[in-house]
Amino acid sequence: MESLFEDCKLVRERLIQQGSAGIAVDVDETLADSNRYWAECLRTRFGNPEGLTASEVITKYGYCHKVPYWQGEELEWVEDHIRSSNAKLEIPVIDGAVAGLKTVHSNIPVAGYLTGRARTTNDGTAEWLSREGFPLAPILAGPPKVALKEHGIDGDTWKARALEILFQHVIGTIDDKPDVIESLHEDYGGIYFLYSHAHYQGSKAIQVICCPTWNEVSEQVLAAGLNPVQVEATGHP
Repeated sequence: MESLFEDCKLVRERLIQQGSAGIAVDVDETLADSNRYWAECLRTRFGNPEGLTASEVITKYGYCHKVPYWQGEELEWVEDHIRSSNAKLEIPVIDGAVAGLKTVHSNIPVAGYLTGRARTTNDGTAEWLSREGFPLAPILAGPPKVALKEHGIDGDTWKARALEILFQHVIGTIDDKPDVIESLHEDYGGIYFLYSHAHYQGSKAIQVICCPTWNEVSEQVLAAGLNPVQVEATGHP
């Protein structure tokens, strides 16, 4: 299990040595408009019997892999795109993400991009982040699915454990997935800025701040008064 979090521990050690702290940031559906882009590509390449726009598909089904008529070669196309490092360069940026994260970064540094993307796509992700003007920070990408399966966890649980390892030197995260919150232990002390959601309907007694837009993300991070100073690490190793 320890091998799944080596990159996270390296970032934590660097922050300890620097006497600083920061915030983690997700990539897909938080900075990169991946799902909507894939929906548009599938609609154009394979058609849509319902006549829905890409945005309407996402509103109705949530994710491309849940669309009932995109389960064959359509799903294979998405999986190939997910595994491709070069394909990351095609994905558009979510409106307001660059300006919003720069505002966040000026108050609390981005300590790392904590993403479920495969580590084999880090080069494409790094080039995309740099090209679009996002703050420079390490990419903390997910382990291979086979490794997660061997340890009996999924990607959301891996990300939750990573946040706990990084806390308190990474004192919060910006992410669009409520499922990660449900995978956190109750004593996680960081702040979860839940992007693209107006409400959190889960049961965890964790500080969750809903931020439907990136303007609200930057406002809420500033209002939270996060203090980027070193404190003794706690959480779950």
